[in-house]
Amino acid sequence: EQEARGVTVERTATDLRGLLEGVRGLLAGRADAQGLFLRAEVAPELPAALLLDGQRLRQVLLNLVGNALKFTEAGGVVISASREEAVLAITVADTGIGIAPEAQAGIFEPFAQADPAHGRRHGGSGLGLAICRSLMTAMGGRIGVRSRPGEGSRFVLHLPCEEAVAPPPPATAGLRVLVVDDQPLNREVARLH
Repeated sequence: EQEARGVTVERTATDLRGLLEGVRGLLAGRADAQGLFLRAEVAPELPAALLLDGQRLRQVLLNLVGNALKFTEAGGVVISASREEAVLAITVADTGIGIAPEAQAGIFEPFAQADPAHGRRHGGSGLGLAICRSLMTAMGGRIGVRSRPGEGSRFVLHLPCEEAVAPPPPATAGLRVLVVDDQPLNREVARLH
């Protein structure tokens, strides 16, 4: 666990496939409502569990995918993940309006927007990308963008990661289950598990 600029980073065994699918699931309804596709693709060679801050990464991805959907009118968004040596690369690519080259350098600054007219039309303050950059920096990674107006955008995250020795905790961790049974022995067996 480390702290950077007031952001606590906690690297734990994380199921990246589950994390990306969770982000996709949270925003799938919005994509469907807009008539857009939203896919998550994970390279098959990625380990089942990676050591990273899943909560912070989820925040970044929800922001990026949310923005991508906001600025995409046709087509959709693909979240893809691959790994080269000890670096995880995650790309959020959309078929949206794109970002002019002169605007790309400043979009990670607080309250900067590629085009203020888009901010008025689509809502938002432009703070989201600055937060994404801060979180990525805190995690020891970086974020960049490649885009051309009318051709969509590709936000790329690079994050140091290593394979986790311990498996990620199951999705059921921390859940409480109520078991009702009229047999005392069955209740005792359930209590022990």
